[in-house]
Amino acid sequence: MNNELIARFNTPSIKLTGNHETTSLIDLETGLGNFIASRFSGLVVTDKTAPRNKGVLAFLEKELAQRVVCGEFNDPQSILSAISAKKHDSNTLPVVNVAMPVSFAFADGEAYRDIELCGDLHNKNGETIAVVHKMFVRSTASITILAEDKPTVLYLAANLATALRLYSSHGRSRFTAATKLFNMPITLHGEIESSKSVSFDSVTLPFNDSRLYGMTTSLDVVGELLQAVGVKHKPAQIEVYTALSKRG
Repeated sequence: MNNELIARFNTPSIKLTGNHETTSLIDLETGLGNFIASRFSGLVVTDKTAPRNKGVLAFLEKELAQRVVCGEFNDPQSILSAISAKKHDSNTLPVVNVAMPVSFAFADGEAYRDIELCGDLHNKNGETIAVVHKMFVRSTASITILAEDKPTVLYLAANLATALRLYSSHGRSRFTAATKLFNMPITLHGEIESSKSVSFDSVTLPFNDSRLYGMTTSLDVVGELLQAVGVKHKPAQIEVYTALSKRG
């Protein structure tokens, strides 16, 4: 006697399409810039009459997002030229520049293993549209603070260095970055290594009839690099049969 079909199950099945999208280091640069800007959140100067605090007060009058400009420039003068060309509210000094170079390397080690199929992306109907792979990259970001006077640049550098050192005392200095893959919002995670040992070097150059004061530091950064690979759904079924024994 033939086996008898006793059950049929529809099972989800997906196939990789080959379409893929990868996040950018620009996302991490922007996330780091927002993190650096947040280190000045809550900063106050109580002695508003002291001449040395004039530049700091001007910096604090800006909105938080306008205190930092992201992007790589050849020198401090190039930073000012770029800001002026944008005609942004942050045209006036002081300003902080956050830049990640056009170079990176994959981070290896126990804490930074590649994770294939670490997650899925779903559309508004809950259908899987992509699978996600995670890797980690390492780069060195530069932070430059520019001001028209020495007291301002020293104060802002000291505040940032103190914030980074104290923040890292409670764990690694982590930050996040918002981006999209397959038009779905995701959050990247990054961290600053050895932020307790941050140090600043001075840079100066002619500016109008005076000098432009600057201080710069480098931060080792490790962040997530994600790749999403598109999938399509395949119809699939599981059929269950049973064998009937013949009674004689």
